[in-house]
Amino acid sequence: MTAALFDRAAHALVRAETAIRLLDRVVPTNARGETERLRGALARSERVEPRWVYAPRPVLTGLRRALAELRARLLSEGALGRQYAARAEELELEAALAECVGAPEFGARSRLRFPEPAAPCAADADALAERFLASLPPRDAEPGIPSDAAHPESLASVLSAWISARKLPVRVELRPALGSVAAAGDGVVLVRPGVMLRAAQARRIALHELEAHVVPRLAARGESCGLFLCGAAGSAEEEEGRALLIEERAGLLDATRRRELGLRHIAARAVRAGADLEELLRELRARGAERDEALEVALRASRGGGLAREIVYLPAYLRLREAFARQPALETFFERGRISLAALSALPREVLRDFQARSTTTGA
Repeated sequence: MTAALFDRAAHALVRAETAIRLLDRVVPTNARGETERLRGALARSERVEPRWVYAPRPVLTGLRRALAELRARLLSEGALGRQYAARAEELELEAALAECVGAPEFGARSRLRFPEPAAPCAADADALAERFLASLPPRDAEPGIPSDAAHPESLASVLSAWISARKLPVRVELRPALGSVAAAGDGVVLVRPGVMLRAAQARRIALHELEAHVVPRLAARGESCGLFLCGAAGSAEEEEGRALLIEERAGLLDATRRRELGLRHIAARAVRAGADLEELLRELRARGAERDEALEVALRASRGGGLAREIVYLPAYLRLREAFARQPALETFFERGRISLAALSALPREVLRDFQARSTTTGA
């Protein structure tokens, strides 16, 4: 019965994540127009006071109750059951966040879902951010190409070409109100149109979304352990950390990208310290960010009322870099689904044997 319970739990958790849609809900419905208004206010040296409008908050009381009941049931099912339970708890926190998008309590609740790393990892991540901020992007950068242009080096074109070449069951979809330049979903990669990107940036983003997010999700469909499909607790954060490692290995973690990551980390830190948008912009400009760049980074960190999810990127990158250096074979697990370092120690021997057999068969 335990295997059947885990299978049902995995599918229930996938459905819950789909219903919650946290990263979709933190994007204001007036994002495009309000961002342009704020950009104009900055150009005129006026006070920047955002007037965000969000979609009606969902009522997820029933879903949160179901997740709590599922978590309680799974806690008694050994080490693997506790990993499913931890994922259910994460989704409870995300549901609570979805219910208060734009409300004063949103930032405090975000700290529960995306906590700052403990020492010494926090200090290491801060130090890395400072080193990244010392990177000097090239002054004579090549001109950008719109992300949705009918050009072979645009982001949408690169994604489409790579998806076609690998015969992945994934489509590319333009999403004007997207909170980031690109994002991966179930069978889809979303692209915000009109973003000017250099060819190397487009390749980096395509690599990030496909190799770190899309391909592991597709591979998880063939795994016997449902945890790879629904995601272990911490897997979302460590996906982002591994994505940075993938960028680095491809030679695409260049000075521009390093500065961007450093600024995002600083912005997330400032949001967690209670900075409003004006204070956040002053901090980023003091760190050398251009006006529009500072606004982009600040709005990303403060979306929803202070999501500050960027606080997890550099710690996860450092954590995985160290783990993979010690045990390179660990990365195979991350190629096959949404797993985390903490969850790996809970996988039963039969799951590991089955996984290793599948990896040998598929050549992963």
